[in-house]
Amino acid sequence: MNKYKNWYNNLIIKSKNRDINGYTELHHIIPKSLGGSDDKDNLVELTAREHFIAHLLLTKITDGQNKQKMFTAAFNMVNMNNIKVNSRIYKMLKENHSNYMKKNNPVFDNNVKNKISSTLKEYYKTNNNGMLGRKHSQATIKKMSLTKKGKTPWNKGLKTGQVPSTKINGHSEESKKKISNATSIAMKEYWRKKREVDNNISFNS
Repeated sequence: MNKYKNWYNNLIIKSKNRDINGYTELHHIIPKSLGGSDDKDNLVELTAREHFIAHLLLTKITDGQNKQKMFTAAFNMVNMNNIKVNSRIYKMLKENHSNYMKKNNPVFDNNVKNKISSTLKEYYKTNNNGMLGRKHSQATIKKMSLTKKGKTPWNKGLKTGQVPSTKINGHSEESKKKISNATSIAMKEYWRKKREVDNNISFNS
């Protein structure tokens, strides 16, 4: 048993033999993503600080995909709860998350891209998009390129104080909602399938 597993076990034993007055957070001894349940014997109350420490320790006592799950959980705790950590811990979590997303970002998954693409094509087809099946002219492409590079102001041709419509400044609000919904559905399906594969890996005890 490595020292981190020993520290983790001591923290759990300590939490089960005390009463805490004040704020606590519920912690799954074996995380649900690693096969743990919501049963009472798998739950303990920890202080916020102890809860974060517990998840850091879990990154030290797991292997493979399980280790990555625990890194993701700790990273999410920091970002979602605005937890202040020292620079060393933040660097470790941030670099791990960045490396993981470079390989697992659903935006780059072909199934996700195809789902979004087919949804948008259907939307534009039913909404009479004039560019469907057509290409921009070279002059238009050059103008768009210059605009992106900042050489052509985005508000050219507008009067002082005039705000461009949503169609001039990108997709309409309806289009944005359609794109967002298509992206959300495709990404949820991606992560659902990924969890099914990952959940076949047992907790390293």
